[in-house]
Amino acid sequence: MKIVFSELDRKLVLTLPVTPSDFEWGKSRKREVHEALYQDIDDVGNYELGEYTIESFAPDHGAIYEKKYAFQNTATAGRNVIATLEKWLDNKTALRMIATAKDGRTLVNVIVKIIVLKLKLDRPGDYVYSMQITEHVPTYQ
Repeated sequence: MKIVFSELDRKLVLTLPVTPSDFEWGKSRKREVHEALYQDIDDVGNYELGEYTIESFAPDHGAIYEKKYAFQNTATAGRNVIATLEKWLDNKTALRMIATAKDGRTLVNVIVKIIVLKLKLDRPGDYVYSMQITEHVPTYQ
């Protein structure tokens, strides 16, 4: 699997260097149940905004020596990946997120915003991160 983020004008594109071990997607609708005289009535509403959690790491230690792990999608240094994610979070940037399977099938193609970004360094000096992302519906004027 590969996960790619890009600004809507595609000036900056970021492929996550290491695919998360778990990535879940889907859709859900709002739902209300109303009590009627003889039977409840199920009122199914609009789709809810999608929410995604990505937990992975961005290798940085090897990038210093221009090396990369065999399972990395890109050789981008972890510090650059994290700086880009932090910039997008700070600026409330709307992003296109595309997740594709190994065989090229598109699993997710949505506009999102990063809501939470948690970071830590592991022993080798790589960045471990957790991101919460919410679907964004732009309002065009």
